[in-house]
Amino acid sequence: METIQKQDRLKPFILMAQESQMLVNLMDKAKGTQMVPHYHYMKSLISYLRESLDKAEQDLPIIATNFGFPTELLYYFECIPVVMETVSYTIGTATGEYYDIMDNWGHPFHTCTSQKGAMGMILNKLFKFDIVAISSVPCDNAVASYPTFKYLQEKAPEIVIADMPYYRDERSHEFYAEELMRVRDKIGELLGQEANKESFKRAIEIENKNLLMLKEIQELKKAEPCPIDSVFVPTNVNSNVMFRGREERTIFLEEMLKYAKENYEKGIKPVGKENLRTIWPNMTIYFDPLYCDYLDKRGITVLFDVFSYLTADPINLNRPENDIIKQLAWQSMNFPMTRQVQGNADQFIQDNLFLAKEYNANAAIFTNHYACKSLQPMVQLLREALRDELDIPLLSIEVDVGDPRHTSLKTIRREVNNFIKTIFPS
Repeated sequence: METIQKQDRLKPFILMAQESQMLVNLMDKAKGTQMVPHYHYMKSLISYLRESLDKAEQDLPIIATNFGFPTELLYYFECIPVVMETVSYTIGTATGEYYDIMDNWGHPFHTCTSQKGAMGMILNKLFKFDIVAISSVPCDNAVASYPTFKYLQEKAPEIVIADMPYYRDERSHEFYAEELMRVRDKIGELLGQEANKESFKRAIEIENKNLLMLKEIQELKKAEPCPIDSVFVPTNVNSNVMFRGREERTIFLEEMLKYAKENYEKGIKPVGKENLRTIWPNMTIYFDPLYCDYLDKRGITVLFDVFSYLTADPINLNRPENDIIKQLAWQSMNFPMTRQVQGNADQFIQDNLFLAKEYNANAAIFTNHYACKSLQPMVQLLREALRDELDIPLLSIEVDVGDPRHTSLKTIRREVNNFIKTIFPS
């Protein structure tokens, strides 16, 4: 009974592990037809969830964090990191139940569903966090939601925030590195644990390897046709955010790199033909990541969304510990979406121009997520930049990428199909 109570602090993980295993079993029975990236992502996800549940049985503390916080820092300690956005968009999208719970509780309806789903689960007593450790990214909309966690649990978790400046100069870099060290020390104090330097460095070492593999996959995606399914975009994003610095991500990327190389050598696109190469300057459709498979079958390749292209370089572990953290801080300041939203509008525009040109895209599809107040003003600026500099059209669709009730998948399909027919009638 005691074990069940301890695991009940992570009830959504129990559900996710069961559903993921059922899906993998079904895909095993349909060998040769499964979406390869999704299949290997699900296998890695199951491993991560089960280990987290095993640690919950050992009564280890649970630390909620956000995607912009460098998860590697939490591996200084014996704990269970939970990235809130991935949980919201893995379970919360099924029925919208947890979004509605928070709306009815009184949380503003216009806030981002990426946090709202996890909040609804906490209010419904499906999670019990000991600490909330986040960076102040990517936007005010999201950051303003985190203090709500203090009011959702009977025993309020401590909230520790690493303040990230908007500028990307040396002074800001130094400040944020100091913030990460302050947060590390505060977490150790709250947990009553000494920081384990070797465990931290091991997570960095693993992520260095992962980053090099991802860069190789990114290079392979320049080939025409693209040698990897479009569903790699959301599965890669989830793996990067959910189990960064872990072996599960290594196993996933090893399989993906092998798969992409095989297809590149054969000169094939694994699903459908490639008639159109697209970038998605914001997010793909997270309430139905398999929409990417639908696009592939219609000849439309999704190359990247805002989260899926990494610019970071590996961290030099031969440097002193504080310098390693400074390197990690720079990676964090240039993490996808953080890099584009925290900085000037020019950074967002230039990054998309680079991707469109470097990967020979011929269309852009902008999911105008209604909670992304920072990106909404950029739609027209980006549309004009892509048109004037690269002669590439952009479609903007107002959506909630985590809730199909805002804009249905049927409507999204119609909008994309009409756009493609209008711009490329042949």
